[in-house]
Amino acid sequence: MSFGFENVKPIHARGTDAAEVIEVIRTKAMRGAGIEEDPVREVTQYWTFDGKLIGEEDSFTYSAERK
Repeated sequence: MSFGFENVKPIHARGTDAAEVIEVIRTKAMRGAGIEEDPVREVTQYWTFDGKLIGEEDSFTYSAERK
């Protein structure tokens, strides 16, 4: 089966253009209803000092996205 990508050149990532160490607030909390569709798990969130949520690690949503 052909998907029409035979003549497409692969993209090569350049790598990181910039990196810096910054301070954030990291919180950890339990989430979930305790059922198969919503198991209890620890969720880590990252916040700025003015209260803006900038990131979240949730193993359940991560594993669901990978399926």
